Amino acid sequence: MLRILALLILTSINCPRCGSPNIVKNGPTHSGNQNFKCIYCHKQFVQDPRHQPISEETKELISQL
Repeated sequence: MLRILALLILTSINCPRCGSPNIVKNGPTHSGNQNFKCIYCHKQFVQDPRHQPISEETKELISQL
């Protein structure tokens, strides 16, 4: 019942991996941010992460040094 309610509330958030709008809350992170989980691909994520992944261009630049 709670997961269905969470699905109805969180329809504006999409999964960053598969784009699915079927997201449920998955508890807080250690820093207090809300974790979300995609029902289809099971990706766990936060809505606005503080740390972004390193781009391939940056990785290539680092390897050249």
